[in-house]
Amino acid sequence: ALRAEFPADRFMGEEDAADLRADDALCELSSSLCQRFGGPSDRTAFLNAVDAGLEPDRGQKERVWVLDPIDGTKGFMTGQGYVI
Repeated sequence: ALRAEFPADRFMGEEDAADLRADDALCELSSSLCQRFGGPSDRTAFLNAVDAGLEPDRGQKERVWVLDPIDGTKGFMTGQGYVI
């Protein structure tokens, strides 16, 4: 949804989809949760979306969104520091 609204922006994340590719159960769970909230329904599209966070700097001084869903969620759920 963010990429569709801000196509010129760059997105960064700490994780890639390697762990998801190595663990079918984790991939299925993650993909189904993503689908529930409007994410891609196709497994390949889901994995590609996770990997998209590794996009390198374009050198164009574009706006950058930093996505950290795993640690950010943990911080939010435990009442520790988090950013929205």
